[in-house]
Amino acid sequence: GLCYALGGPFLTQAGSVFDPAAVDKTTMEVLFDNVYYSYISFSTVGYGDINPLGPAARVLAASQGMLNGLFFTLLTFTLFKRVLGGS
Repeated sequence: GLCYALGGPFLTQAGSVFDPAAVDKTTMEVLFDNVYYSYISFSTVGYGDINPLGPAARVLAASQGMLNGLFFTLLTFTLFKRVLGGS
């Protein structure tokens, strides 16, 4: 889950290729936008100020949304297992 959370911003960078405004941005600004979008999506806040553009970005955003439930479930299970002393 952590690898996906850290790697998601780089995967969603494929969507910035379709963003006409991304041409005027520096690499760090585009990376910051991608990290911001990834964590807002992963946390299911979804402010709506950044949207995926193009089919590749939409597929990545949808898969990130679906995997969020799986990762949260695994995290919760692992934490409860450790807290309750299971092996």
